[in-house]
Amino acid sequence: MGSTAVKPRWTGRWHLVESDLWGDDSIDLLGQAHIEFGPDRLGYLMVGALQADVDYRIADRDGLSMVEFSWIGDDDGHPASGRGSAQLQSDGTLRIQLHIHRGDEAVMTGVPTARSPTTSSPNTSPRRGAGRRRR
Repeated sequence: MGSTAVKPRWTGRWHLVESDLWGDDSIDLLGQAHIEFGPDRLGYLMVGALQADVDYRIADRDGLSMVEFSWIGDDDGHPASGRGSAQLQSDGTLRIQLHIHRGDEAVMTGVPTARSPTTSSPNTSPRRGAGRRRR
């Protein structure tokens, strides 16, 4: 069983600056797109109109440290959930793979921000949002 202590380099807020699913016109729909990892293995995700609570664990794959997480939230008035993973890149960015349950997959790039993680969703009810491509 792994330790509950989280490596400090993972904690914090990461501004999501690029996505292959959400374009420049929709990635920041509800505010600055971001993912947060708190020291308590809880976090928060907001991208497009998707807002979600995150539950994460640090994992080691082939000698590389990464974060694996599940998320549950709201997507444009509809319950949404899924899973994801994140890996630090050599240039200091974070590469995130997001899987939407019964929906699309997204690859995003995050950059660290100076703001401390909130590790919880805002006091307002999450809006459910754009982010799913309709087929």
